[in-house]
Amino acid sequence: MSKITAEKKEAFQVEEILEQISAMLRGKAEGVLEIRTREPGRSTQPEEAVIGRIEIHVDSDAWSRLEGEIKAEDGKAALYFTYRGNGVVDFRSFELL
Repeated sequence: MSKITAEKKEAFQVEEILEQISAMLRGKAEGVLEIRTREPGRSTQPEEAVIGRIEIHVDSDAWSRLEGEIKAEDGKAALYFTYRGNGVVDFRSFELL
């Protein structure tokens, strides 16, 4: 398991390469949850900042754990989550695997 520490709510120190992320979601939605290391709209090349994606297909009030790939390397970074798609999704938590 990777060692991850947080100095602030939004900053994480990763001490080895991570390849997976999971998120607890619910709602009625179809789309993708993008994970970035830069705030959306602040990068001159927005796609460079996307380090992971989770495909979302939910239709329930019950919480579901969905997984996706992520490319997070050693170092400290803030994480930003952006939902793109149709419908509404509630985001409860995430876990770096």
